[in-house]
Amino acid sequence: MQYLTITLNLIEANPMLYEQLRTQRTLLATVQRLGLELKANHQAWMWRLRDRQPTLDWQSLRSQALELAVAELQGRLSLSDSADETATRDP
Repeated sequence: MQYLTITLNLIEANPMLYEQLRTQRTLLATVQRLGLELKANHQAWMWRLRDRQPTLDWQSLRSQALELAVAELQGRLSLSDSADETATRDP
């Protein structure tokens, strides 16, 4: 899996967050950290789904698990961006 590429694409889809990480020089470290978290969440979801749906074929299981893990990461990134927007607006 290309967890780092997926993570970078999700961050780039959020221009304010991307620019903030780039200017703070934490983009690479953040992509690496979140990429590892994405991988761990993907693997955890595979095991959860396997327990819930034991008849599901392995490829479908991996795909569904990745979708769920990516959705979780997207949610986290959008929440952090919303918090950043609110913080910059408040005096």
